Amino acid sequence: MPTNRILIIVTNVSDYEKVGFRTGLWLGEMTHFWDVAAEAGYQMDIASPSGGYVPLDPESLAASVLKVPIREFKSGDYIEVTCWSQSNQAASALPVFHYMNLMPVFKAAVDSFFQPARPIKNLFFAIEWFSMDAPYSEGRLVNAMTALENIIENNLEERDALILPRSQFEKTRRHLRKIIGDCLANLPSDASTEALTEINEKLTELNRRSLLRKLDILAERWQVPIHDIGPANIRAAKQARDRIVHRGQYFDPAATGDADLWAHVTVIREIAARFLLTAIGFKGRYISYIGGYHDADFPPTPAE
Repeated sequence: MPTNRILIIVTNVSDYEKVGFRTGLWLGEMTHFWDVAAEAGYQMDIASPSGGYVPLDPESLAASVLKVPIREFKSGDYIEVTCWSQSNQAASALPVFHYMNLMPVFKAAVDSFFQPARPIKNLFFAIEWFSMDAPYSEGRLVNAMTALENIIENNLEERDALILPRSQFEKTRRHLRKIIGDCLANLPSDASTEALTEINEKLTELNRRSLLRKLDILAERWQVPIHDIGPANIRAAKQARDRIVHRGQYFDPAATGDADLWAHVTVIREIAARFLLTAIGFKGRYISYIGGYHDADFPPTPAE
């Protein structure tokens, strides 16, 4: 007997049994079918072998697949609106939250949007850099540090980034330039002029605070807990990033005491994560990678 009803069977399987990769319902396959059938006048029901939770294949949620940043799902009086990143990138291989425990951080982000705990500038770009994965640890470290620098540079005032006010330092710079000129007076004219020009360009940078000092300033202002990570670990991770940026690699066969690059990656990602969580006022459990993958409290407890 003909009927205008369709029963759609979806999966309950969330992981491949042998390799452990995540899988699930490919969202587009069902929604496209639903749209065509609904337009043709069919009524549909969705069921699964085990009932209850239906996992979604994470690849079907990638921005490159969805193409648009917002999807809406309506069923009776229920409506669900999901916003996706428009960046064409895969999800990070080092998530701060399990994909089945995103509600607490999502709630904190929404609450902070309407009632921000403090003025925050351009946090979106930092989140994009932080969540961007890379095939090598060098890239992961550079991405995490870029996210951290983005937060710092966008949320400190100029007076925080400078050691002396510009007008005061300009007087100092002129004095230094004269002293340096006197010291170079014995050089041939061309060499003296070239050296003085290059040194004068460097003098302006002398008035800029170091990245680590600016990190301390913003951490204290926002009350971001980073004391347990330790300044020596932070300094070493920053030096590792500089080595990658300026030389294109971290490994140095002549260096025997270098820490494993992965340790530096976890340090910078942890700091960036804590800044981001503080920015949205999150409190609760998250995933930390310092000392190995584990759940941790945020803000950290003294025991951690």
